[in-house]
Amino acid sequence: MKRRVKALEGVIGYLAAVAEDPYQAMAEAYADATGGAGRRLVEALPGIGKRPLPQYEIAEGSVLDPEGDPYAGVTRQLRGMGITEEDIRELAPELLEQTRSIARGDGTPNEAPDETPEAHFTLRPPEQLRILEADWRAIYSPGKPFSIDHVPRHAADPWHPNEEDVWMGFLDRHPEAFDSI
Repeated sequence: MKRRVKALEGVIGYLAAVAEDPYQAMAEAYADATGGAGRRLVEALPGIGKRPLPQYEIAEGSVLDPEGDPYAGVTRQLRGMGITEEDIRELAPELLEQTRSIARGDGTPNEAPDETPEAHFTLRPPEQLRILEADWRAIYSPGKPFSIDHVPRHAADPWHPNEEDVWMGFLDRHPEAFDSI
């Protein structure tokens, strides 16, 4: 009986950790299972919530302007989101058609075609944060998932130790990068 209890100590300890802080326990379990991948990120996160929030601007105007050069607007927006050029070539035509469809009034079933469309607004990060976002895109090679994709379409493994060292080093040096929406 004593041997069975001894064998269950690890499980009991894990369940106690889950009861105390489920997110931390799961993050630790994942890091242990993957040879430490993500541990540095988990260790960095507790201090992030204590940072003051940056002041974003609300800017009027659609990012995707169907009246101007819509293809340029769509591609500029996708680049700003960190989408790879390969994915932009694949996604931009479809998004452009959706933008035109909405502008024509046939993309929103509840809107009468002769109604004036509502103004569009975007959130613009502070200049310093925009610079950090550009720097991040330059060093974070896995790219960014698009829309509802859970992983980038054409990506390196962000948890490979070499990849993780690069982007985690950036976050260590620039904790304000966590402020990016």
